[in-house]
Amino acid sequence: MTTPTLRGGRDLSKIALQVATEASRLVLAGFRQNPTVAYKAHEEPYTEFDVQSEQLIRQRLAELTPEIPVVGEEQGGEAAGELTWYCDPIDGTVNFMRGQPFFAVSVGVQKQGRPFAGAVVAPALRMWWRGSTDDRAFRSEAPCTVSATPVP
Repeated sequence: MTTPTLRGGRDLSKIALQVATEASRLVLAGFRQNPTVAYKAHEEPYTEFDVQSEQLIRQRLAELTPEIPVVGEEQGGEAAGELTWYCDPIDGTVNFMRGQPFFAVSVGVQKQGRPFAGAVVAPALRMWWRGSTDDRAFRSEAPCTVSATPVP
């Protein structure tokens, strides 16, 4: 068993962004290319790009943080230890399938069961976000915060 390495949220958010960016390149290559569609339980669709993206995410996270388990939307997994990665290889699969640009690759990590750090890359929109509980949040290089506008 690999000895856990202590990592801060800033480092993990950068890893999440790196891996999500790599996976988003793969996903973007399949955008508007008539992907093969299959269905999970409850008629939930997925494409070959969901599967390939998650495989890439799992591979890269295993290389960069072998001590942290990964739970993915397509292949599942189990949380274990203090930190656990979670990924959605294409968040917005239906939009992706229909050629709409509103989809993203999402990679995040929980610490002791609570959100700790992560990143979202929306490749067709050329935007990304990353942040952690112990650092600032960023939107495509610029610091950002939660909107102060109240929601009714």
